[in-house]
Amino acid sequence: MRAGKVSLELVEYEPPHRFTFRARAKVVHFDDAVELSERDGKTHVEARMLAEPQGVMRYAPFLMAPTLKKSFAANWDRLRDALEAR
Repeated sequence: MRAGKVSLELVEYEPPHRFTFRARAKVVHFDDAVELSERDGKTHVEARMLAEPQGVMRYAPFLMAPTLKKSFAANWDRLRDALEAR
């Protein structure tokens, strides 16, 4: 499943430990709250997403949840890999 065009807005920003962005796409609206903390000398990232299916996906959210979870996990893995490569 592809979301297509996504508009993204930063709705909360508390540097350097917290930010929340809001995204809107045709099939889903979601907020992603991210908290950064130090653990054992490393940066720990915790993200919580609240998603609201839109359109026909409102009738089958159980189909969307695993896809979103997998996609977001892959995105965080790519971010970690890019940051660790620096």
